[in-house]
Amino acid sequence: MKRYITNAVLLFLVIRLSIGCATIIHGSTQDISVASAPDDAEVWVDGARIGKTPTRLTLKRGDSHIIKVQKEGFKEANVMVEKDVSAWIIGNVIFGGLIGCAIDFISGGAYDLKPDRVDFNLTKIAQLDGQPLDIHAANLDNIKEFRFLDDQGNPVVVATITWAD
Repeated sequence: MKRYITNAVLLFLVIRLSIGCATIIHGSTQDISVASAPDDAEVWVDGARIGKTPTRLTLKRGDSHIIKVQKEGFKEANVMVEKDVSAWIIGNVIFGGLIGCAIDFISGGAYDLKPDRVDFNLTKIAQLDGQPLDIHAANLDNIKEFRFLDDQGNPVVVATITWAD
């Protein structure tokens, strides 16, 4: 009987020391919500097309990620979702020891991804005769100038507005 208790305690200690606290608490992946205005924009994560907005992504905690959203007629937008060390790693310092810490860092459970929600407000692309234009504005005293540039940066249309006092 004593031998079974000793084996059970040893088995418990081996299992306890081989599992990281953060990995147990929140796993090695994290859900990130992605939305856009307007909806139905394509979502790309790390260069791979995932779906359309609004959506919920499940990303690995151990890596930083680039989320790109694009929709025809709108400028594409990007955001970097970065990994940051999770507060749950403190549990390993107290209870899990070095083995638990190592498991959390290897599995990615030692990290949180930030931000955990991404909202894109897409900007409509100005067009002239079907060609996209960048809009640049300058404020020169009471004169407002808007330059519409083609994709090489050449002015296509320059509008000057003078404000009367």
